[in-house]
Amino acid sequence: EAPFGSRPTVLRSILCYPLRHRGDNVGALQVINKKDGQFGQEDIDFLHMLSKPLALALEGVRMFDSTEQLTITDDLTKLYNYRYLMQYLTAEVKRCLRYKKKVSLLLIDVDGFKRINDTYGHLSGSRALAEIGQVLRGILRETDVIGRYGGDEFVVVLPETPLNGALVIAERIRKKIEDYEFIAQDDKVRLTISLGVANLPKHSLTAVGLIKKADAAMYRAKELSKNTIRIA
Repeated sequence: EAPFGSRPTVLRSILCYPLRHRGDNVGALQVINKKDGQFGQEDIDFLHMLSKPLALALEGVRMFDSTEQLTITDDLTKLYNYRYLMQYLTAEVKRCLRYKKKVSLLLIDVDGFKRINDTYGHLSGSRALAEIGQVLRGILRETDVIGRYGGDEFVVVLPETPLNGALVIAERIRKKIEDYEFIAQDDKVRLTISLGVANLPKHSLTAVGLIKKADAAMYRAKELSKNTIRIA
């Protein structure tokens, strides 16, 4: 599209050439409005010459992005992994302290998850964890960061979110999981979760401190009644 306030480009001629790498289309090269008239065979030959190094470069970028993604995501749930979560939370805490912002943290544990593995097998348990990840992604905002903390535990980082707002989101998550029907070997299975909530600056001023506070609150929730939320 033409920049705002400028005249729209009038197309007089256009030439597109595919960028292929090992038989796959990885992009396209497009040129428009040849100065001396229509595009010809010489132009096609020139784009053909350019296409190979460009296709190789694009494939290299794609492979780099794919490799980088593998280093920050959890294989099972496709959520962020523990390593990335801690890097992000540490950076977010520093930002919030510098600009006097708030950030909240949810630590989520699946109640009685061992029962799923023991009754239906580890494959069904893994599928349930992956589905929980999908449910959480569907509820949370684009700005929220969610990851698998380990085992059947998940962490949600809620930037620019005070404690009251975090509690609203936590309850929304708790209710959604409680109402969701998981399928395990053709059986409909209900699961619940326990959540711990911590907030910066109210409960801690460090990333590790927020995790510890939310974790302790989550364990209190499990000990008291499960399927509930506790504040640090």
